[in-house]
Amino acid sequence: MTNYKEGGYDRKFIISKKSGRPINPKADYFVLRLDKDPHALRALFTYATSVKADNEELSADLFAKLKEYGAELDEDFNFIIK
Repeated sequence: MTNYKEGGYDRKFIISKKSGRPINPKADYFVLRLDKDPHALRALFTYATSVKADNEELSADLFAKLKEYGAELDEDFNFIIK
């Protein structure tokens, strides 16, 4: 079984808090690499869309990050990556 607490399916990452405080040992994390994985951009788009009603500021920040990678919506609101 994959141990996501150790950074994902292949344990490439170690999760920590910026403040240095310990993470919740029961929490699960999933890391997305936006600069190399087009699937990660699609996942971020889905999350940004989903969270918009609850946290408009976070959603706007995530959409801004997507634009940095050339992501856009076409006239039919389909997600595209240039």
